[in-house]
Amino acid sequence: MGYRVPLPAALANLCQGGCFVSTEAAFRAGSSVEVSFRAAGDQCGGNGIVVRDEAGRGVGVEFSGTNDALLAFVRQFDAADAEARGTLVAGVSEVEIRVR
Repeated sequence: MGYRVPLPAALANLCQGGCFVSTEAAFRAGSSVEVSFRAAGDQCGGNGIVVRDEAGRGVGVEFSGTNDALLAFVRQFDAADAEARGTLVAGVSEVEIRVR
């Protein structure tokens, strides 16, 4: 479970405090990870701790630090209605997670 190379994933949920990333890879709770993705042409990224591992479904990550692009995307996401959120999520690409 020491994935130093980025693993493909999908962003399932997102807020300022963290995210849930869908992945088939298993991570131990407490693992230090980095999550990154592209949204609206920007490279978004955050570091955090795995707080929940749902084997085969994905992991919940609590952010300990994020870049400005991720914070801007979260603000835009939070301000959007349900339809606009769907559009924003559909534009997310290149989601990856790796152990730090």
